[in-house]
Amino acid sequence: MFFWFTHLTILIVFLAFVLRMNLWWIAMPLNVSKVKMV
Repeated sequence: MFFWFTHLTILIVFLAFVLRMNLWWIAMPLNVSKVKMV
């Protein structure tokens, strides 16, 4: 039980990190285009 809880926690943290990186990569071109527009 403890093993599964630890594994699930690591998996959630990993997914959150990947999601944050994906959002960052998606937001980068938008920020660049905004800077170019300004």
